[in-house]
Amino acid sequence: MLRGSKTSVVGLCVCLAVLMGCMAPVSESEDPGDVASAASGLQVSQPYTLLNLHAGLCLDVANGDAANGTNLQLWECNGSGAQQFVFEPASSGYYLVRNVLTGKCLDIWEFSTAAGANIAQYDCHGAENQQFAVEDVAGGGVVRISSRLSGMSLDAWLWGAANGTNVVQWPITGGDNQKFVAALAGSGGGSSTGCSTIPETVTVNSTIVVGAGERFDGGCRRYVAGPAVGDGSQSESQDPVFRLENGASLYNVVLGAPAADGIHTYGTVTLGNITWEDVGEDALTIKQSGTVTLDGGSARDAADKIFQINAASTFRVANFTAVNGGKFIRQNGGTTFQVNVVIDSCDISYMDEAIFRTDSSSSTVRMTNTRYSHIGDELFMGVNPANISVSNNTAY
Repeated sequence: MLRGSKTSVVGLCVCLAVLMGCMAPVSESEDPGDVASAASGLQVSQPYTLLNLHAGLCLDVANGDAANGTNLQLWECNGSGAQQFVFEPASSGYYLVRNVLTGKCLDIWEFSTAAGANIAQYDCHGAENQQFAVEDVAGGGVVRISSRLSGMSLDAWLWGAANGTNVVQWPITGGDNQKFVAALAGSGGGSSTGCSTIPETVTVNSTIVVGAGERFDGGCRRYVAGPAVGDGSQSESQDPVFRLENGASLYNVVLGAPAADGIHTYGTVTLGNITWEDVGEDALTIKQSGTVTLDGGSARDAADKIFQINAASTFRVANFTAVNGGKFIRQNGGTTFQVNVVIDSCDISYMDEAIFRTDSSSSTVRMTNTRYSHIGDELFMGVNPANISVSNNTAY
């Protein structure tokens, strides 16, 4: 989000929220205690972005990290799953606030009732430190989010307005640093994914290695494999176009034909806005245990599977479109190690067999907010039914 004029940025977001009708407007008295009703227009189980009215930045899970205790902060709005939250009814008008990318809930850390206590994420358990009131405080979907445990509000610490500003709980003041514009994801609260223009095509004659802790931004360039890397067939002898080491990140890349063996990951990595114009042997293969997060992009025309998992790991894919393949995700055949697959806000169509296939009785899959069509045999093949969680998906 452009930060040139804070007033104009916030005003634009408020206007967008009004146009989308995501919250019913209610006027606010200067007395913060006057507002007691829950946000009447809140759509449960739908992803929202939460833009701080003072800072013009979005509520964000730091680095998209899925670990318990990861900090909640404010960051430039980017539309990623780390900045999307679903409100789930808890009890007595309170809500759990679940992050779309990680599946974890907002949590008052260590059940603290102290002013300034940190807001983090934790496995959802529904205790009072994870229950929040969502109250209309102004028109245009502006809400205050306050803890059931302490009665305090989410607060941009010390009126911060820079990336990384901490989010804490603080007694309700009525200040703009305690107000958030709640906009349905995609309605103007964040940016969309995809490369509208491709500045150049790069031929890759040896695998591009993104080292540990490094970030590679392709700037929407198209990368195609040279003959020494692979021809994009189903041959297992091909090299990847990109290799990501533990802690690496890859953004804004288009893989054209031939794509050889796509992308290999080794450990915990993050990918954003990756487009496979044509899937070679595989689009992406998890080669070593870790948490692999893919947020945004698309893939099409895979002769077999699109994503391959060869090691015990967690694979999170969100805001992704996949068309025409054998399987969307496949755990290496015959393996029994546990993998955990999380699919959110995707559009998956024309898979010959399944969305996820495994031979392991311990592997799990959770799919939410996803559209799917023409899935051949069944949604999830080989998955123990007790290990399947689905919510708010649509067949079309």
